[in-house]
Amino acid sequence: MNNNLDAGRTDDEIDLAETFASLWAHKLAISFFTAVAIVIGGAYALTAPRVYVATTSFVFAMNGNSSSLDQFSSLAALAGISSAPGQSQSLSLEEVLSSRLFIKKVSDANNLIGDVAFNKIQGPPTLTAWKETVKAFLGLKSAPISLARRQAENVVKSFAAFVTLTDLKSGAQTVSVKHSDPERAAEIANSVLDLLIIEVETNQEEKQSTRLNYLSSSLADALQQLDSTQENLKDYALSNNILSVEAFASQSVALDNLRKTRVDTIALRSAADAVSAEVVGRSTSPETLKNIRARHVVLDDASFRRLFGMTEVTSAWSWPSPAAAAAVATTLADRIKRLEVDIVKLEAEAQQFGRASEELAKLSRDTKIAEATYTVLIEQVKAQSLTAGFKQDVATVYDRAAVPLTPSEPKRPLIVALSAVLGAFVSVGLSLILSLRSDVYRTLNSLTDLVGSALMVDARGVRIFRRHLRSSSRTKLRALSRAALSQWRIDVCEKPSNLVLIASLNARISSDTVAEWLAMRFSGEEQNVAVVNLRFDDTNISTTPSELFPPFLVADVQGSGTHFVLPPSETPSEFYASAKFRATIEKLRSQFDRVIMACDGNDAETVVRAVRDQCPHVTLVTRVGATKKKSIRQLGELIEVDACIHE
Repeated sequence: MNNNLDAGRTDDEIDLAETFASLWAHKLAISFFTAVAIVIGGAYALTAPRVYVATTSFVFAMNGNSSSLDQFSSLAALAGISSAPGQSQSLSLEEVLSSRLFIKKVSDANNLIGDVAFNKIQGPPTLTAWKETVKAFLGLKSAPISLARRQAENVVKSFAAFVTLTDLKSGAQTVSVKHSDPERAAEIANSVLDLLIIEVETNQEEKQSTRLNYLSSSLADALQQLDSTQENLKDYALSNNILSVEAFASQSVALDNLRKTRVDTIALRSAADAVSAEVVGRSTSPETLKNIRARHVVLDDASFRRLFGMTEVTSAWSWPSPAAAAAVATTLADRIKRLEVDIVKLEAEAQQFGRASEELAKLSRDTKIAEATYTVLIEQVKAQSLTAGFKQDVATVYDRAAVPLTPSEPKRPLIVALSAVLGAFVSVGLSLILSLRSDVYRTLNSLTDLVGSALMVDARGVRIFRRHLRSSSRTKLRALSRAALSQWRIDVCEKPSNLVLIASLNARISSDTVAEWLAMRFSGEEQNVAVVNLRFDDTNISTTPSELFPPFLVADVQGSGTHFVLPPSETPSEFYASAKFRATIEKLRSQFDRVIMACDGNDAETVVRAVRDQCPHVTLVTRVGATKKKSIRQLGELIEVDACIHE
């Protein structure tokens, strides 16, 4: 067996040379299908209906005045006034362009129902009787739809396919209309633009009117809200005997002052009681005065001295009489009582203020918010009233649609180019698939991978020999043979076995031609050669039965050894597998110097199995693009291939 077969490339590896060779082998088919694709694409490009595109460019200013309401929306919410309905929504041209109402306006203005491009339904639909029967049986039959409604729906469905809105990077927008008639395309494009402008203007007028009505209604609500909050504040203040928050604040200050005065008066009384006690006890020494001054720091205050008739703080202390001291103490006690009465009264009023202060503050805050809201609304109503009758330009038209001079579709060069690419791609793919399915080798490297280290022989010399085999002289044939296949012959001579097996695997050069060439070379060297032609089919050459080597016949071929052929009565496959065949070959080997066997691919495997024990020299005759890899592998698994004659 030829173990070198396993050393080649694995089946999952990609041989680029083999791939290119396969493509080159199918170059005519690839060229043909590519040309057919180009012709089909060109025919389509020439016959396809022309489509013209008309385009307008413009910029819409659709911000409106809705943003002016934002400055008081929060303030109005605090006052209980809702925002304007739809004030945050902006007009979308895409939504306008796809709305049924707008499409109907465009259709009416341009008679799109009568345009076949937009409406394919130009007559009442018809159903065959059997379709009507089937629909009635299945319960699918519905109420009839009028022709006008069908046509209108058809226009709506097809409108988006012919009319498109595009946003440019510059901020501008374009409306493009496709149509087979260039003048019709420009007409519809300009009509769409005009209707869009009218739609936007109408929308802005409606918004202005809505804003003015909203502002007027909100102003009335704000005035009512203001009157209500002011009235509530006034009523609450009167019902609770509250003039203002400031009055409550001054009252609180007065309460604090009374409390401080009470504390001071208590200190004065305490000091007066101490002085009265010492005077009554006739203890008016300087030491006593020092002790009283240490306990009562108010003794030297101007207010305390004035109680005893002393006006100067710096003057010396003079002790009052007991009656004067008692009178001062009594006066201070009465003053403290009056202060406590006043404090209790003010504390009660302060407690009442604590309960009412929160409600009063809330009412005051609501009143201020209502006043601010009313002021803002008045300004907005004035501004909106001034701009209500002013019509501004809603769009800047950069370019109106002109009649296109050249069609945008079909793009003939592109169609032809794509057809060529597609045709080439498909044909190349099919070629590769066919090459994989054919399982033939395409390059010499691929053949080398299959036969391993076998001798590779070019078949050009054999082709020359075959061309002159029946017409040239023996001398010329010998000259030709000396110029070709010499190394192969030498390799055959070096083989220990005298048996040579030549198998032609779907090659144009037959195995008997190679066998005849080799036999001629050996015969020229005075060797006794036997040629066993297992594929003999030449009826012009006479044959006679062989007495020594039955059932073979001896063919009358001059100059190249003894030729043996199988009689037609024998079944080749059965005979090659028989022991008689092996015995006959072995007998031939003993009688001749060289035994050359020639067979084709159909019988090669059976013959190899029969004679492989005799170690023959195996030579394969192959052809690029014709010999299957499987056939070579099968023989290589049975016996080692010594040489390969390739064409």
